[in-house]
Amino acid sequence: MYVGASDARLVVEQHIWATTQNIGEVFNAVNGGSYKWKEIWGDIGIKLGVNSTLFNLDLRYSLAMSDMGGLWKNIVMKEGLVETEMDDLANREFLENLFKCLVKMLESREKANCLDFTTKYQTLESIGY
Repeated sequence: MYVGASDARLVVEQHIWATTQNIGEVFNAVNGGSYKWKEIWGDIGIKLGVNSTLFNLDLRYSLAMSDMGGLWKNIVMKEGLVETEMDDLANREFLENLFKCLVKMLESREKANCLDFTTKYQTLESIGY
């Protein structure tokens, strides 16, 4: 599946830009390039400094993460984070469907581009930001 990404900086900049244009329309706020998870999975691991195996369609993300609650609690304590359950932060079933979706999702920033909004970010750089 090809998907797009929305860098938070881009979303903010585009929302500010849209409010100053006085055209009363909504816009897709996406980086612009599309990717497949299997194409960037290894790069994400490198960016985060972790060993990553190749993207595996057979991996059940929801099962692989099901016993990680204790690890998350340790991270929360070590880093002084607000106590939060891991299940409240990520919907494992949604992520599993997202990573394995076999259809192409269509999104376009063409309307904003045509109206001269030109800010773009590279998806992999956004993930590591």
